[in-house]
Amino acid sequence: MQRQRVDVYKDLTTKGELTGVTVQPVGYLNIVTSSTEFHAFQGCNPGEAVCDNTCVDVQYDAANCGGCGKACAGDDTCVEGTCNGIEACNACAEESMTGGCKAENDACAANAACKALETCISGCQTQECLYMCGENVEASTIDLYNAQIQCLCDEVCVAECNGLCS
Repeated sequence: MQRQRVDVYKDLTTKGELTGVTVQPVGYLNIVTSSTEFHAFQGCNPGEAVCDNTCVDVQYDAANCGGCGKACAGDDTCVEGTCNGIEACNACAEESMTGGCKAENDACAANAACKALETCISGCQTQECLYMCGENVEASTIDLYNAQIQCLCDEVCVAECNGLCS
C-alpha cells in the first residue's frame, strides 16, 4: 500500500537571490510526503495444514494423518491422508462388520461351515495351517468366506489395508 500527502504553504515571504531570475516577494511551498507499506503472509503448501504453528504434511505425516492430531496407531504409516497398516486395517475391518461389509459378514455368520472356516483361519500362523483349514470345505463355503475378504480389501478398507490383502 502506498500513501501520499501534499501540504501547500502559501503567502510565504521569500528571501535570497537567484542569478538572472527575478524572485517574487511572496511565494508558496509544496511539501510532498509519501510512505509505502508492505505485508506478506506465508501459508502452507497444498496438502499441508498448520498444526501447533508449524506446516505439516497431513497426507504423509503419521502423527497428523488427514488432519492435526490424528495419529496412526502402532507402526502404521500415513498414505494420502489415511493410516495404512495392521492397526488401521484391523480397525477398519472391525467397523466394516456392522458397516460396509455387514451383508457379507452376516451371510458367513449365518452359515455354520463358513463360521467354522473363519474361526480356523483366524487361528493360523502359517500357510500350511491355512491349507489345512480349507481341506474338505465346499467351494460355496469358501466363496462365502472370500466375499467378506473381497468386500474388506476391494471396497471398504482399500486404503487402510493396502499391501496387506493378497
